[in-house]
Amino acid sequence: MQLKYLFKYNLLFLTLLLHCSFLFDAKGQSCNAELILEVQDAADAEPLSGAAVWINPIDQGQAANNLGIVKFSTLCIGQKYTVDIHFIGYEELRIEFIAKENQQILVKLNQSNITLSEVVVDGERQVAITQATQQLSGQALSRSRGKSLGESLKGLPGLNSLQTGPGISKPVIQGLHSNRILILNNGIRQEGQQWGAEHAPEIDPFVASKITVIKGAEGVKYGPDAIGGVIILEPEDLRIDKKFGGEINMAGMTNSRMGVFSTILEGNIASLKNFGWRVQASAKRGGDFQTPNYNLMNTGVKELNFSLAGGWNTERRGLEVFFSRFNTEIGILRSAHIGNLTDLQDAIGRDEPFYQRDFSYEIDNPRQELNHSLLKLNGYWTASNIGRLSAKYGGQWNLRREFDVRRGGRSERAAIDMDLNTHSLDLGLEHKAIGALVGEVGITGIYQQNRNIPGTGVEPLIPFFNQYTAGIFLIEKYIKENWQLEFGARYDHRELEVRTFDDRNQLVSPNFSFDNYTFSIGGQVDLNENVRFSSNLGSAWRPPHVSELFSNGLHHGVAAIERGLLYEGGTLADIEDGKSIKAESSLKWVNTLSLNKDKWSFVANPYFQRINNFIYLEPKPGEFVLTVRGAFPLQQYVQTDAQLVGFDGTVNYDFAKDLNATLSYSMVRANDLNKSEAIIWMPADRYNFSLRRSFSGKFSPFIEGSLSHVARQGRVSDDRDFTAAPDAYQLIDLAFGASTTVGSNNLNLFIDVENLMNTSYRDYMNRLRYYADELGRNISIRFQYQF
Repeated sequence: MQLKYLFKYNLLFLTLLLHCSFLFDAKGQSCNAELILEVQDAADAEPLSGAAVWINPIDQGQAANNLGIVKFSTLCIGQKYTVDIHFIGYEELRIEFIAKENQQILVKLNQSNITLSEVVVDGERQVAITQATQQLSGQALSRSRGKSLGESLKGLPGLNSLQTGPGISKPVIQGLHSNRILILNNGIRQEGQQWGAEHAPEIDPFVASKITVIKGAEGVKYGPDAIGGVIILEPEDLRIDKKFGGEINMAGMTNSRMGVFSTILEGNIASLKNFGWRVQASAKRGGDFQTPNYNLMNTGVKELNFSLAGGWNTERRGLEVFFSRFNTEIGILRSAHIGNLTDLQDAIGRDEPFYQRDFSYEIDNPRQELNHSLLKLNGYWTASNIGRLSAKYGGQWNLRREFDVRRGGRSERAAIDMDLNTHSLDLGLEHKAIGALVGEVGITGIYQQNRNIPGTGVEPLIPFFNQYTAGIFLIEKYIKENWQLEFGARYDHRELEVRTFDDRNQLVSPNFSFDNYTFSIGGQVDLNENVRFSSNLGSAWRPPHVSELFSNGLHHGVAAIERGLLYEGGTLADIEDGKSIKAESSLKWVNTLSLNKDKWSFVANPYFQRINNFIYLEPKPGEFVLTVRGAFPLQQYVQTDAQLVGFDGTVNYDFAKDLNATLSYSMVRANDLNKSEAIIWMPADRYNFSLRRSFSGKFSPFIEGSLSHVARQGRVSDDRDFTAAPDAYQLIDLAFGASTTVGSNNLNLFIDVENLMNTSYRDYMNRLRYYADELGRNISIRFQYQF
């Protein structure tokens, strides 16, 4: 869009925001601040695991974990609190502080048999880490409740979402997604059918009280597949200090007329000392989504999830069990499935979808049904002369069924019916600190089996396989007051056994074997009290997924024929040739410079990544395949060497105590080094400007407006895709909120207006942009009660 139109949108946005700011004159407090308190021995900086921490006036207490850390997450910004810290053999300590967002305090206790005039309180400190990280917690997380994981994170700098229509969204970190993003769900690697572009993570974000994104290559800590980064979903620690509590979330959205409900109940059992429990459940129901001009036929969603947790934890040992069940049914845009080649060519790129209907909650074919169960068992034992030993088992059972528009009364028979089972075991030792040196050593093992359930009447898109992975790693950190160094190394081995049929319908059973070493080295230094710099160079690797090797058929979710690396012209290559397929290997260098001074804060995150043997799905424009199920475009997996260079940056300025502005920008340049051209399906440049006005008083209201600009992805020539990349677009969003306390409980209300101007646009990262526009205006109301 021309600069004059961009200026017009900025001016309109600021005018609306300033007018809306005068709607509020109430007084109140925001009670979503988080405090991280780290308790150490003043003499040798050893964490004091088990230290008792009590905070007033909210009358809550916790015991420090094995790292000496305690977290409180419902503090009221601007309110004064008193904290008492007790630990046997140490002098008691009381400190006072004024709460603010995302606060960290380091406390050092003196041993009681040493005579000193005072204890040492070192004030605020960020948790030391050499990787570039971002976090979604507190009020920001509360405002995203009801959205999928991909939609919740897409507002963070450097993060986007890869969509398949409005109901399916998966996270993209600095241009990479799917099997290159490792997701830790309550400490367990999420293992579902995440290889597909329309296979969103089978996770209920309501289970998490904090979501952390690591942008660097984390192959050493987490093993294969962490080339693009890691997303960590963490629930609150089980509450062994309070008899009963919980949280209720409710949300309603005008677009799709969606309703969302979630509840958490938790507490302890008086007769079982140091035992805590938690029960959580959520439900979601939405109908057809709407663009500014029409309904998106068959895009509804249904979701019903729950989780259970219980655990016994003491200073030296503990045992926990966690189980979750995720169930969803998702409609796929009907206009992406066309019956003949002529209609398909007419449907791609047209202004309005080929099929339309009035709003409905009905979910017809094409659709998906997903069920994912996760069981976690973990325990730890602390030996004073060794360190902390831990063991963790994860079991996951994933069932994916995809229903297509089929003839002859077969629409109720799944076209894809896959059952994926995964079992993992992690053993680790966090050794006792040796001076300033702390570290961890561990071994991991994963067994995975995928089988295609008979009865579909269709050749499976991917074959039956067994997969075995084993790894061993070592990470050491040398931590001083103002700087730290980190080094890690890892070795992994993976075996892949496949059973499929060749072009002569003969059963073949190829085996693949992959080995790799990975490393990381990084450092962080506080240049002064205002400036921090960190740098990390890390390697990671990823063996090709079975889908990238053997896909050969209709992937109905993206409405395209997909062919793997071993298929040329629809014919399976010699399996011996397939054994020469190489794993992806990555080297990523990430740097972070942060500045906090007076009213300014600034974070710059440049990065460089080289990925050898990079695998991606390439459209074949003009090549369509006519099947008995309709006509579909063709996409082929290819392998090359890739280079990604990018930058994420954020600037924050406080005009006044209650008026704050934030500007963020992200870009990535991804090139195919063998073809000297840009790689397709990479996010376009994006910037976001937001202005927030807060008000003190009883209800602590705030108003926030944001303007987003997404450029056109012009680096990929139009003839390499089925349609040209869509134009740049601008969106204006508004948000209102208020928080208050009811006794000792917290009550929060949020109102968000997305796409305020009801702009018509298409996003390059939506796989169904060929057929329809993006969503129109959406008003969301969220209610949260914490007790």
